[in-house]
Amino acid sequence: MTCTLPGQHSITAAYSGDTAFAGSTSAALTQDANQAAATTTLGSGPNPSTAGQQETFVVTVTANPPGAGIPTGGVTFFDGGTPIGTARLDSTGMAAFATSSLAAGNHPITATYGGDTSFAASTSAALTQTVTAACPGGTKANFRWHYTANGNAGGWSGTATQACPGSFSMGPQAMDGNLQVTPGTTLQAGYDFTLPGNHSSLTMTVTAAKVTFAVACVSGAGPSASTLTVTLPAQAYQITSDQWYPSGDQSSPLVYQGWVTVPDLCGGGKISLTKGGTFTATLG
Repeated sequence: MTCTLPGQHSITAAYSGDTAFAGSTSAALTQDANQAAATTTLGSGPNPSTAGQQETFVVTVTANPPGAGIPTGGVTFFDGGTPIGTARLDSTGMAAFATSSLAAGNHPITATYGGDTSFAASTSAALTQTVTAACPGGTKANFRWHYTANGNAGGWSGTATQACPGSFSMGPQAMDGNLQVTPGTTLQAGYDFTLPGNHSSLTMTVTAAKVTFAVACVSGAGPSASTLTVTLPAQAYQITSDQWYPSGDQSSPLVYQGWVTVPDLCGGGKISLTKGGTFTATLG
């Protein structure tokens, strides 16, 4: 027998009898049923983030064996000892809370599940959410970008001055001649930057970065897609000088932040990237 409700239960057993024996009922037995324990697990993204950027905290509450079922009820999110938001568990035992109000610094975030009639309350382990300060308005950085495939060294663009915070675009520009690639080739792209004359400590984030290439078929046929995009991951850089970030070595893997496996856009034939690409990003 499975007991579904916590508390004290008076259990009896009734024998219905047969042709030789009369029925009888046992004395009552008190069975204590406790709430099942639950585990609360917390995650976040993006982490690290920039001040003013939205962070989403996701919590999952699960039953601990031998308990079974899906917990219900509410969750409260805390920054240290300060509550910052609440959410209700969905039918899968998950809940999410988003905020963009965390100040720069390290935040110990926890989530506390309040429990329900079947499951006891529980609190997650602390998660450190790192929030970096946005670069001071008007900060200027010199960016350059590049791409490569087929084992070529690849060329670089010239530098262009970009202001923080803000979004920018560089290109279109072709830097690797009449670059032709076959399906399955790895196409890499990336960037580096410097803050000329900088001697301050600050954080600069590069987000929404990508290089978008104009596509043509070497055969002259029309490609199945007119563009091919290499997405570059969001990155927060701790700036302390006027050196090049992430590296001053233009052959370093650090300056090839993104890559894509070239898809078949020309019926198995070669793809021409002669028209080059356009680099776009957002600084914060």
